[in-house]
Amino acid sequence: MLITDIEPLKAMEIFYEGEESGVWEVEFIKNEKKRELFFPPKLKEYLQRFGFLSVNRGRGGFWFPDHVRMAAVPYEGISRDMLILGTLNGGDDKGFYIGIFADECGMDNPSVIFGEVIETEGGGQALSFWESGMLLKDALVWLFIENLFIHTNGTVYDEDGIEALLKKYPAELCEGEKSLEQLIDSSQRPCRYICYDNEENRFYCFDVWEDGVGAESFSPCISTEELESCFSREFYENSMNCDFAHALRLAEKIIGRLEDQEETEPLNLGEKYRLAGRCCWALKQWDRAEEWLKKAESVFTSESAPAQAAQSFYQGLGNFYSDMGDEEKSRAAYREADRLAEASGEDLCRLMGDRLLRKGIELADGGFLEEAIEYFEKALNEYKKNPKECKYDIARCGQLKGDTRHRLKEIKKQTSQ
Repeated sequence: MLITDIEPLKAMEIFYEGEESGVWEVEFIKNEKKRELFFPPKLKEYLQRFGFLSVNRGRGGFWFPDHVRMAAVPYEGISRDMLILGTLNGGDDKGFYIGIFADECGMDNPSVIFGEVIETEGGGQALSFWESGMLLKDALVWLFIENLFIHTNGTVYDEDGIEALLKKYPAELCEGEKSLEQLIDSSQRPCRYICYDNEENRFYCFDVWEDGVGAESFSPCISTEELESCFSREFYENSMNCDFAHALRLAEKIIGRLEDQEETEPLNLGEKYRLAGRCCWALKQWDRAEEWLKKAESVFTSESAPAQAAQSFYQGLGNFYSDMGDEEKSRAAYREADRLAEASGEDLCRLMGDRLLRKGIELADGGFLEEAIEYFEKALNEYKKNPKECKYDIARCGQLKGDTRHRLKEIKKQTSQ
């Protein structure tokens, strides 16, 4: 079944297998408050969902909020405020600026204005703008076709190929407002359409001009680099509200690809094993977490692994077994971390301080505030054995101790009333 004339954002969702990586909401809020820059809703959604991905790179793309410029431009004899939002490159690789008038940014599908730098009579330069004949939706369709085709092993069709596609997808095998034949025979020209065969998992894109039709096709193909970007967004950038189940699915996809590549750096793969284990750990999937961490351990204990990486791994492994409730394995992992630290001539005070600090945080989260304060004090004593190297740890631990004391004071005050 061929789904015809798919909306560009829906097509991107299919292409990237539902994954997203883009600009955070706070960037738009900041520019709205400080610079009074308001984006068209559809463009804002596009940048939030797909701005960091390949659809926004290549033969053009929309800029992120901080890079957008507002300019008063002469247009049809009057001056109008315009948001200059990005660039598109034509077939001759000549770049055009993309603009949308500020008073049209509240529209869902505003007109797109093209601009270019021209030489003035005085020898200077100025921007000249003109009606592109495109709406915002058309620009997003253009980016989808142009940028993603160059990132995939796509196919270009000649006249015979297009005739074959028309025969392959008669009206009864098309789903949408119009069949493929109706799209191509449409009186609206020029126009570009995105279609999708949900059985072949392949996009078919059509360019309908005044004097002919062009077509090309490609399959969804999210790259490993983009999966990494999506993982980073979920696991690190969204750390306070991380969806660990989603992060785990991404990590497992990345691992599958890295394991298939002969040139994969072992430490990189080992780190991905560790991160997959960390996700399972957060989900309290203890057996799965232990399996991933054992795979990571085989990498971090290899001769090629730096001692610091192995030490950090065993410190984390000790924390994992502590949370799991296996104190014997936790102590064994901590001992190995201490051994590696001593072998490299490193002071153990930070390792000991980190463990005490972690226990203090755990107690504070559980409401055992007096016990937590004791552990924060023990951690501070360890950190202060090497104040130069542990100055940030001292500051953090002191802050946590102070906050916990304040909480305890407030509780005592309330109970005494």
